[in-house]
Amino acid sequence: MAEAFQQTLSSLELRLLRCTIPSDHPLSSSPVSSSTDLLSLIEDVIQSIESGCYVRALSSEAVKAVFDFNSAGSFTNSMDSAQFFYSELLPERVEWFINSGSDEMDSGYRMLLVMSVAVAALLAFTQCNITGYFLSLFSLIGK
Repeated sequence: MAEAFQQTLSSLELRLLRCTIPSDHPLSSSPVSSSTDLLSLIEDVIQSIESGCYVRALSSEAVKAVFDFNSAGSFTNSMDSAQFFYSELLPERVEWFINSGSDEMDSGYRMLLVMSVAVAALLAFTQCNITGYFLSLFSLIGK
């Protein structure tokens, strides 16, 4: 069981890494059998990244699972709110999500999910700054 877990994590990590390296060869994704909800969320985010649909990855259920801010209250539009969000609330939510795993395997999947969302955010940021914004990003802001 542990060997299959390590092999699955390695396979997903390599797919994620290949998304960041330019290549003339198309990515061939080997679908992972989704034995857990987390694994299917990871697979969804990585497929979105592989196809270049970073906005889809960032608006997926995976992001909602990691960054559940419903109980965070409301924020005012101020520097203090932004500082609180990025320096305290965001790291706290990520740490809570990772540490709420039931065992080592669950925590491993949770870490990979956070890393996948982070890669999608980095690639979306890079794409916006090199090619300009994409209209679908503004439709997300209004939600």
